[in-house]
Amino acid sequence: VNFPYQPNWIANLNLGYEHEEWDLGVNLIYNFTGEYATLLKTVPSAPNVLREAQHTLDLVVRKGFEFDNGDRLGISLGIENLVGTDQVFRFDGGPDSVDGKVRSSVSRDRLYFAELKWDF
Repeated sequence: VNFPYQPNWIANLNLGYEHEEWDLGVNLIYNFTGEYATLLKTVPSAPNVLREAQHTLDLVVRKGFEFDNGDRLGISLGIENLVGTDQVFRFDGGPDSVDGKVRSSVSRDRLYFAELKWDF
């Protein structure tokens, strides 16, 4: 049984490398989310709206620095959505004129980020 607003499948894969001596880490992160309903029909003749399955691939590089006084600085740089996938919503059920057609598509551009962490 599928709960509303929940995908049947979710998968995460993280391929990482840590170099302890250099306090350096690199992670390549793959996420898969299966399709799921985002809007449920309110009358029997209306369609549901499904979000199609989504694949994302992210890259995160982390470098740490330790100071003589014991303070630590961590710097992370990353890129989200390397494959450039969009979110696509389509009609499911309802009249034949709309069943299976795309309702909307949301462009998801790559996102670049930097993060600083200071431990003292």
